[in-house]
This record gives sequence, structure tokens and C-alpha cells, in this order.
Amino acid sequence: MAYNYKLSKEAMKKIANSDKSNIKTLRENYIEMNDATRYYIFSTHNHVRGHIIDQLIIVDDSRWEVYQQQAELIEWIKYRMCYSCVPEEYQIQEYEW
Repeated sequence: MAYNYKLSKEAMKKIANSDKSNIKTLRENYIEMNDATRYYIFSTHNHVRGHIIDQLIIVDDSRWEVYQQQAELIEWIKYRMCYSCVPEEYQIQEYEW
């Protein structure tokens, strides 16, 4: 997730390019890896419905506006992570772009 959809797509492309050999499915807003790891870009909280989310990757530039721009979506995703199998300290990862 980033403060806008364009930055989210760029970050997902970087994830895909870092491990091209393990990509099973690649779409505009979705990557599935051979080990069944799935990366999604959620543009609204409506797109989160029906998913169990283990980890949230937040990407932003040095201004870190994502928390203001996407506050509702971040809270909705945090709520959906209640069934996560990832240890709590790793559930939310932040990367500066």
C-alpha cells in the first residue's frame, strides 16, 4: 500500500522483479508466487473484503503521507489481520521509496 495507486503498482513491480523466477501469476494489481504467497494492491476497503491478510506492506516517500491519505483503508486492513499467522511485530512492514 502507498499513498496512491501508482506508487503501489511501482512497489509491486519491484517485488516482482526481485524474484522473477518464482512468479506464478502476474496481473496489474496481483502477484502470486510459486510458494502460494500473494501480493495484492487494495485501492479501497471494499477490495479487502473476502481476504484474510497476514501482512501489510506500506511504501511511501520520505513524507510518509500514506497514513493520512489511506487512514481508513489501513485501519480496515489491520482489522482483517486478526487471523494472521505472521507474528505481530512483522505484520506491518514499512519501506521508504
